[in-house]
Amino acid sequence: MTLPVGLDLTGRRVLVVGGGPTALPGIRSLADAGGLVHVLSPWVCEDVASLVATGEVAWSQRDYAGPIDLDAAWLALAASGDVAVDAAVRTDAVAARLWCLDATAWLPTTTQVTTPDGDVSVAVHAGDDPVLAQGAARRIGGLLTGGR
Repeated sequence: MTLPVGLDLTGRRVLVVGGGPTALPGIRSLADAGGLVHVLSPWVCEDVASLVATGEVAWSQRDYAGPIDLDAAWLALAASGDVAVDAAVRTDAVAARLWCLDATAWLPTTTQVTTPDGDVSVAVHAGDDPVLAQGAARRIGGLLTGGR
Protein backbone atom coordinates (compact mmCIF):
# COMPACT_ATOMS: atom_id res chain seq x y z
CA MET A 1 0.00 0.00 0.00
CA THR A 2 1.19 3.50 -0.72
CA LEU A 3 0.45 6.83 0.90
CA PRO A 4 -0.31 9.50 -1.68
CA VAL A 5 1.39 12.74 -0.72
CA GLY A 6 1.21 16.13 -2.39
CA LEU A 7 4.49 18.05 -2.28
CA ASP A 8 4.74 21.73 -3.14
CA LEU A 9 7.96 21.86 -5.14
CA THR A 10 7.60 25.47 -6.24
CA GLY A 11 11.05 27.02 -6.14
CA ARG A 12 12.59 24.03 -4.34
CA ARG A 13 15.80 22.44 -5.58
CA VAL A 14 15.35 18.89 -6.82
CA LEU A 15 18.38 16.75 -7.60
CA VAL A 16 17.89 14.01 -10.18
CA VAL A 17 20.74 11.51 -10.36
CA GLY A 18 20.46 10.03 -13.83
CA GLY A 19 19.60 11.47 -17.21
CA GLY A 20 18.43 8.50 -19.24
CA PRO A 21 15.01 7.57 -20.59
CA THR A 22 13.91 6.02 -17.29
CA ALA A 23 14.62 9.31 -15.48
CA LEU A 24 12.72 11.38 -18.06
CA PRO A 25 9.15 10.98 -16.72
CA GLY A 26 10.32 11.94 -13.24
CA ILE A 27 12.30 14.91 -14.54
CA ARG A 28 9.27 16.17 -16.46
CA SER A 29 6.89 15.66 -13.52
CA LEU A 30 9.21 17.40 -11.08
CA ALA A 31 9.79 20.34 -13.43
CA ASP A 32 6.06 20.60 -14.22
CA ALA A 33 5.39 20.74 -10.47
CA GLY A 34 7.58 23.84 -10.20
CA GLY A 35 10.73 22.19 -8.90
CA LEU A 36 14.11 23.66 -9.75
CA VAL A 37 15.38 20.45 -11.31
CA HIS A 38 19.09 19.80 -11.50
CA VAL A 39 20.13 16.65 -13.37
CA LEU A 40 23.42 15.06 -12.35
CA SER A 41 24.64 12.51 -14.87
CA PRO A 42 27.67 11.91 -17.10
CA TRP A 43 25.27 11.81 -20.06
CA VAL A 44 21.63 12.56 -20.83
CA CYS A 45 19.24 11.16 -23.40
CA GLU A 46 18.01 13.34 -26.26
CA ASP A 47 14.73 14.28 -24.55
CA VAL A 48 16.50 15.37 -21.35
CA ALA A 49 19.01 17.32 -23.47
CA SER A 50 16.02 19.17 -24.99
CA LEU A 51 14.80 20.15 -21.51
CA VAL A 52 18.30 21.39 -20.70
CA ALA A 53 18.49 23.36 -23.95
CA THR A 54 15.19 25.14 -23.20
CA GLY A 55 16.30 25.96 -19.66
CA GLU A 56 13.59 23.86 -18.04
CA VAL A 57 16.22 21.88 -16.13
CA ALA A 58 19.91 22.31 -15.32
CA TRP A 59 22.54 19.63 -15.93
CA SER A 60 25.94 18.83 -14.44
CA GLN A 61 27.78 16.39 -16.66
CA ARG A 62 29.43 14.15 -14.07
CA ASP A 63 28.89 11.20 -11.75
CA TYR A 64 27.25 11.39 -8.33
CA ALA A 65 29.95 12.33 -5.80
CA GLY A 66 28.16 11.56 -2.56
CA PRO A 67 26.34 13.52 0.15
CA ILE A 68 27.83 16.83 -0.94
CA ASP A 69 25.71 16.66 -4.09
CA LEU A 70 22.59 16.71 -1.93
CA ASP A 71 23.49 20.02 -0.29
CA ALA A 72 20.72 22.55 -0.84
CA ALA A 73 18.42 19.88 -2.32
CA TRP A 74 14.93 19.50 -0.90
CA LEU A 75 14.14 16.29 -2.77
CA ALA A 76 16.21 13.73 -4.66
CA LEU A 77 15.30 11.29 -7.42
CA ALA A 78 17.59 8.26 -7.73
CA ALA A 79 17.20 7.26 -11.38
CA SER A 80 20.68 6.49 -12.66
CA GLY A 81 19.87 2.95 -13.66
CA ASP A 82 22.89 1.77 -11.66
CA VAL A 83 21.72 -0.15 -8.56
CA ALA A 84 24.77 0.84 -6.50
CA VAL A 85 24.55 4.53 -7.39
CA ASP A 86 20.81 4.66 -6.72
CA ALA A 87 21.34 2.90 -3.37
CA ALA A 88 24.02 5.45 -2.45
CA VAL A 89 21.73 8.36 -3.34
CA ARG A 90 18.92 6.83 -1.27
CA THR A 91 21.20 6.15 1.71
CA ASP A 92 22.72 9.63 1.59
CA ALA A 93 19.31 11.30 1.23
CA VAL A 94 17.88 9.37 4.17
CA ALA A 95 20.92 10.32 6.28
CA ALA A 96 20.38 13.97 5.30
CA ARG A 97 16.64 13.67 6.06
CA LEU A 98 15.64 14.52 2.50
CA TRP A 99 12.72 13.24 0.48
CA CYS A 100 14.04 10.63 -1.95
CA LEU A 101 12.16 9.05 -4.82
CA ASP A 102 13.49 5.69 -5.95
CA ALA A 103 12.36 2.08 -6.07
CA THR A 104 10.63 2.47 -2.68
CA ALA A 105 9.00 5.86 -3.24
CA TRP A 106 7.82 6.80 -6.69
CA LEU A 107 5.89 9.42 -8.54
CA PRO A 108 2.28 8.61 -9.34
CA THR A 109 0.78 9.12 -12.76
CA THR A 110 -0.96 12.48 -12.58
CA THR A 111 -3.43 14.45 -14.59
CA GLN A 112 -4.81 17.95 -14.06
CA VAL A 113 -8.44 18.56 -14.95
CA THR A 114 -10.74 21.54 -14.83
CA THR A 115 -14.15 20.54 -13.54
CA PRO A 116 -17.32 22.60 -13.22
CA ASP A 117 -16.38 23.00 -9.55
CA GLY A 118 -12.71 23.95 -10.04
CA ASP A 119 -9.28 22.50 -10.80
CA VAL A 120 -8.50 18.98 -9.61
CA SER A 121 -5.26 16.98 -9.59
CA VAL A 122 -5.62 13.22 -9.90
CA ALA A 123 -2.76 10.94 -8.84
CA VAL A 124 -2.83 7.19 -9.48
CA HIS A 125 -0.53 4.43 -8.24
CA ALA A 126 -0.87 1.00 -9.82
CA GLY A 127 2.07 -0.87 -8.34
CA ASP A 128 4.59 -1.65 -11.03
CA ASP A 129 2.15 -1.10 -13.90
CA PRO A 130 2.51 2.46 -15.28
CA VAL A 131 0.26 1.69 -18.26
CA LEU A 132 -2.59 0.76 -15.92
CA ALA A 133 -1.99 3.92 -13.87
CA GLN A 134 -1.97 6.12 -16.99
CA GLY A 135 -5.21 4.59 -18.25
CA ALA A 136 -6.93 4.95 -14.88
CA ALA A 137 -5.80 8.57 -14.49
CA ARG A 138 -7.07 9.38 -17.99
CA ARG A 139 -10.45 7.73 -17.33
CA ILE A 140 -10.89 9.42 -13.96
CA GLY A 141 -9.87 12.76 -15.47
CA GLY A 142 -12.45 12.29 -18.23
CA LEU A 143 -15.19 11.57 -15.72
CA LEU A 144 -14.31 14.62 -13.66
CA THR A 145 -14.10 16.88 -16.70
CA GLY A 146 -17.60 15.76 -17.66
CA GLY A 147 -18.86 16.66 -14.20
CA ARG A 148 -19.45 13.10 -13.07
